[in-house]
Parts: sequence; structure tokens; C-alpha cells
Amino acid sequence: MTRRKDLRRIEQAMVELNRLSRSGQADAVRAERAKVPVPGAAQRVLYQLVEHGDARLMELARRMETDPGIVSRQVGLLEREGLVERRRDPQDGRARVLRLTARGRAVSRRLRSTQDETFSSLLRSWSGAELESAAEVMERLVRALRSG
Repeated sequence: MTRRKDLRRIEQAMVELNRLSRSGQADAVRAERAKVPVPGAAQRVLYQLVEHGDARLMELARRMETDPGIVSRQVGLLEREGLVERRRDPQDGRARVLRLTARGRAVSRRLRSTQDETFSSLLRSWSGAELESAAEVMERLVRALRSG
């Protein structure tokens, strides 16, 4: 195959991966399997707080590359479910930081475990070498895209 055709295949695969990841269907299935009341966008907020710790809303929106209004709505949902709480920022008492509650951490662990099981099932026919190679190629692609 020519380089041009290979590049086109990569582009098409990226478009399809993006569509699949944003469809919400996978998020809904994961929430149902994990038996948690957390829609997809709110799951991403939880993952950010697990990965990076407490954060102000604007910082969270910046990291998620999402409009602060959208993040605020998801945070509100998570607060109502008792998964996230707002606390005074120890560095600036006027500001608030978002923090996972104990329940939020437990729900995040269930979602993560469900995601791990799903990927394991989907890729069960892949060898260890194939998984490692795919991970390396995808990480390299992400680095290339970030560097522009």
C-alpha cells in the first residue's frame, strides 16, 4: 500500500474511534454494567479527579478541553449523587476545589474495573505482543498529534 493510502486509513480509523468514544453508548453500557448512575460526560469528570486530584472547576475544564459550563453541569450531577464535593481552596479561601467523596472513589473504581473487563473481553484474541505494539503505536500517535 502507498504511504498516502496508509495515512488515509489512519485518519479514517481516528475518525471512527472519535465517533465511537463520543457516542455515549459505550459510557451508558459501562454505567449500566457497573450499576452506577453516572452518564458519560460525568464519568470523564470523575476520571480527571481520580487521575489528577482535587481541582478548581476552571482547571478541570481546561484539562478536559471542555467548556466550563458543560463541566459545571456534570459536576452538579456528581454533587447531587454524592460523588463530588466542593471544599474551600486551602491556597485561596475565596475559591472552591472539587474533591471526590469516598462514594465517588468507589464508583470510579467500579467504572474503571468495568472498563478494564470490557477491553479485556474485546481484545481477548490479541496476543500480549499485539497489545503492547498497539499501545506503543497509539501513544506515539497521540504524541505526534499533540506536538502538531
